[in-house]
Amino acid sequence: MTALLTPELIASTIEQAPIQGRIMLKLLLLQHFDITEEEITHIAADRPDPRCVAGSKPIHQVVKQDALRDVTSRRDEYRRRVRLRRERLWLQMEAMKRMIALAEGLIRAGSDLLLTQYKVDAAAVTALKQEARAAVPKPAIRLLNRRWDEDDISAEAYQEARLGLEVQTQLRLLDKYRKRFELSEREWKSINAAPLQDHEIGPISPLDTFIIQPPSPAVPMGCHHFRFGPSQSAMSCSLRSCSG
Repeated sequence: MTALLTPELIASTIEQAPIQGRIMLKLLLLQHFDITEEEITHIAADRPDPRCVAGSKPIHQVVKQDALRDVTSRRDEYRRRVRLRRERLWLQMEAMKRMIALAEGLIRAGSDLLLTQYKVDAAAVTALKQEARAAVPKPAIRLLNRRWDEDDISAEAYQEARLGLEVQTQLRLLDKYRKRFELSEREWKSINAAPLQDHEIGPISPLDTFIIQPPSPAVPMGCHHFRFGPSQSAMSCSLRSCSG
């Protein structure tokens, strides 16, 4: 029986990978996994020293505190960006939920008032709701206010007509809020599933090639190269075998 792909299985698989592959996977999924101090040290140690552009290289690698702080600060910055991006959409969804509930409450209250206080027929209220999408409330409100100013309509008739227009306005707003909520929800799900891009990973770790040893003898020779070009998405990597 095939094992289910659970978060625990994904996390354990990533932790069992070689350090370079583990770093790349965690950078891709930075919104779900954090980078440990050991991995930050590995990134900082693997950064090229601009002072050693030619000639003999130092035998003993010394990781400077400035490099550690730089990698850590960049990691924190991109984690903050991912968190704020998700929080922004989550707040939009919560706001739309409350606006939807408020609009639904106003529609129910207005419909009840039309049925009980103003004795409007139920079929007329239903027709009023069905015409809400095609209705243009602002010109109707201006015309109603003009009739009120000219004493061409009674107070009760004005309130009844004004309440019907308000119900239609809230129905139009309800459709708008629901569409915005669906859009924010789709974008929120997309952001949760999307990895970081090349231009986001690059400032954290300058490595553009990660060499990962094969996990099993299924791969007959060599190693796998995961190469991420500047114009490629971080997940659309090219996998190729190499000799040696």
